[in-house]
Amino acid sequence: MAAQTFTHDPNAKLYYSYDWTSWLKGATVVSCTCTVVEGTNNIATNVEGVAANTISAIMNGSKAVIAVVAGNDGDQINLLWHVIASNGEEDDRTTKVAFKHL
Repeated sequence: MAAQTFTHDPNAKLYYSYDWTSWLKGATVVSCTCTVVEGTNNIATNVEGVAANTISAIMNGSKAVIAVVAGNDGDQINLLWHVIASNGEEDDRTTKVAFKHL
């Protein structure tokens, strides 16, 4: 599966989410973390939050939500979403965020 890719203005503070509904197959999300695996300190639990490299995503049903709160023009970060489901399954997905003045 190809990674989702988004363009993000370096001055913007925006929410991003990953919807696990189709993957869950009737299970529920026990936990979901999001880690910057390439790049540095860009994510937080909310748009006014302090940037970090790894956070526990805020869950909205089966949708995991984080905020991208920092970035430099021309940089790209790769976000690794790691989910644990109530049936014991675990999986990862990647989201790419490219910083560019819009």
